[in-house]
Amino acid sequence: MNFTTPVWALNKPCPRCGQGLSLSFNTCQKCKRIVLICTEEFSLFPDPKNLTRFEIWVDNCPTCNEECPWEFSNSEEIQALGFKVGEYC
Repeated sequence: MNFTTPVWALNKPCPRCGQGLSLSFNTCQKCKRIVLICTEEFSLFPDPKNLTRFEIWVDNCPTCNEECPWEFSNSEEIQALGFKVGEYC
């Protein structure tokens, strides 16, 4: 049996593309920075609490500036940012 990591998304539409549930929480594997990435058009939101600031898809983490293979954030990491169950799904 294979288990996959769930993809958690912010429970509001992306301000760039307008799609609902397209902002996935992603964690830098090197420094553990959490960002939102739009799964529709790949904008990166470096501060999940501030959707007015974004970058067009970049390969480097905005914190450690290393090329980053992003992994999906887990629920505990998301809650540590101050999000409550129901604000993401």
